[in-house]
Amino acid sequence: MKPLPTWAYWLHGLIIANLAIQGLYGAYMVFVVFSPGSPGPLGLAALEIDQTLMVNRRLYAQETWIALGSLSVYLGLTEILPRRLGWRSESDPTEPP
Repeated sequence: MKPLPTWAYWLHGLIIANLAIQGLYGAYMVFVVFSPGSPGPLGLAALEIDQTLMVNRRLYAQETWIALGSLSVYLGLTEILPRRLGWRSESDPTEPP
């Protein structure tokens, strides 16, 4: 199998970095910025939270799940599946002898 061009490796890394940063940013927004009192899960504070704060928190939570789910699928299709099926190039340095 022919190795990928350099630009494809950069694009691959950029996609992974973008999805990972989106996941981290969404988690930060949910657990730190949009928390009613102390950072972390809501617990019993969910009974007293303002509706707009709850809606914003849920929207960021959905964004986080979408980003992390997309990252999982992307890594599964581009990294894990080819390794399990043996689709490695001849010049792959991680391939065992």
